[in-house]
Amino acid sequence: MQPRPLAPIERRRRLAGGAVLMRRVIPVVTCLALTSACSKPPPPAEAVVRSVKTMIVETRAGDRVRRFSGRVAAATTAVLSFPVGGTVSRIAVNAGDPVDRGQLLATIDSRPLELEVEGARADLRKAESALGQRSGTLRRNEELLAKGFIGEAGIEQSRADVAAAESDVAYRRSRLARATLSLQDTRIVAPFAGVIGERLVQPNEEVAAGKPVLSLLGEDRFEVEVSVPEVAIAQLSVGTPATVVFAAMSDASFDATVREIGRVAGAGNVYPVKVALIEAPPQLRAGMTAEVSIAAGGPDAEREGLLVPVSALKPGSEPGRGDVFVFDSDAGVARVTPVRILSARDNDAVVTGLEPGQRVIVAGVAFLSDGQAVRLMAPPAR
Repeated sequence: MQPRPLAPIERRRRLAGGAVLMRRVIPVVTCLALTSACSKPPPPAEAVVRSVKTMIVETRAGDRVRRFSGRVAAATTAVLSFPVGGTVSRIAVNAGDPVDRGQLLATIDSRPLELEVEGARADLRKAESALGQRSGTLRRNEELLAKGFIGEAGIEQSRADVAAAESDVAYRRSRLARATLSLQDTRIVAPFAGVIGERLVQPNEEVAAGKPVLSLLGEDRFEVEVSVPEVAIAQLSVGTPATVVFAAMSDASFDATVREIGRVAGAGNVYPVKVALIEAPPQLRAGMTAEVSIAAGGPDAEREGLLVPVSALKPGSEPGRGDVFVFDSDAGVARVTPVRILSARDNDAVVTGLEPGQRVIVAGVAFLSDGQAVRLMAPPAR
């Protein structure tokens, strides 16, 4: 039995109902599909491997070398002057001239002092003559006393006169000695062999006693004068070995020792230190620039400690303790290594607990953890 065909009105009603049903079903299916897609877990993020800056620990505190810039100076120097004032009559040398010990360098007009010597000598002769006369009188009075012609009171005056004459002679002799010495002071002679550094006056110039006339530099020994900051001065001591390189002779280095350490700081809280050359090169001149290298390891207790940058340290839970991160090249991770901090100077710290040759991380340690994967920072492209 065949179904009865639907009337046109019924067919249109059924088609409209199916369309409505589809409009209701499609959003539900779409939402289910979206919900299924949203509930799927995302793929795991790729772990980020931090790049780290490192250095190989190999320098012990006892091997640390500090470098200071300085200038060459003669170890023996003298500023020469006349002990007496007068008019300069002659300057026999110029700056840069080599001189021998005892060589005449300069003179002043000696005629006024020559007259003083002659006057002092004449006064001495006069005083000696007076002493002779009074001594003769005393002898005669003593003879008269022995014969009973005069009494003891009569001879006392003669004895007093002789004593006064003797004092006057002694005074005149000292005055002659001073005048003679002043006459000798009209000449400047070289107290040691060397070279003239500066010529400070000219002939016919009036100079006062003590005014600098010439400077003399000894050429037998040289030293380098450097300025050492207060953070390093305690690490130096007299006799500490040093090495000196001169700018004019940069291809060679010379042995030296610390000879003198200043006690008073100058401008900038630096102390003057003099380093004496053991054997100076013949071409060395005062005033040349130099670089002094001094091994300054500090106290004996620290000499075996290793140097690491302060930036490599992570503070520990106890005073004097800390941690550093050692790069494990086999595993590619950072390993925490406890260390003992002996001291910190400038940007370096002296620590124990590491071995020479280990590679430590020197930057960003506050953001690292034990066992964290890291890689060496690539060198900058040229």
